[in-house]
Amino acid sequence: MSEPRPSVLVLLATYNGAPFIEEQLRSILDQERVDVRVLVSDDGSTDGTLEIIAGLADQRVAVLPTIAPSGSSFLNFARLIRDARPREHELVAFADQDDRWALHKLITQADAIAGGAGAVSGSVMAFRDDGSRFLVRKDRPQRRFDLLTESPGPGCTFVLTRPVFDAVADVLDRV
Repeated sequence: MSEPRPSVLVLLATYNGAPFIEEQLRSILDQERVDVRVLVSDDGSTDGTLEIIAGLADQRVAVLPTIAPSGSSFLNFARLIRDARPREHELVAFADQDDRWALHKLITQADAIAGGAGAVSGSVMAFRDDGSRFLVRKDRPQRRFDLLTESPGPGCTFVLTRPVFDAVADVLDRV
């Protein structure tokens, strides 16, 4: 008998991400030991981003209907949060179009959540154009007032349980 696999909905906001989008989607779709689906909101790409996504022809990827561009990554993610309502998924993750995820990213975070957390975030490896890279560490113990002055992690590292996601969506519905 196989072990149950967490079900994760990944919310991916795109805008002119053609140079990165295929690699990003493959790194999400190839995640180990989770069942993953991706919901994409595109903010008016003109560089072939949507055509690349369609060319993958993967039933685990859905694209929201095109609307007038907002010009804002926040509004693009807010649309995803408002429209997702992931009833059949245990967890919700956020993705930027130019990321590349380690194959164990989601299962590692799902395991952390299974320990009782409602949401997790983490460190991220950043890459520069010159090929160098550096770790943006976010796994240090929180100090007083940290949440007032810095993010607990880059948005692309957040994974939330469905109840926490629903609470975030409810707040967005009121603004």
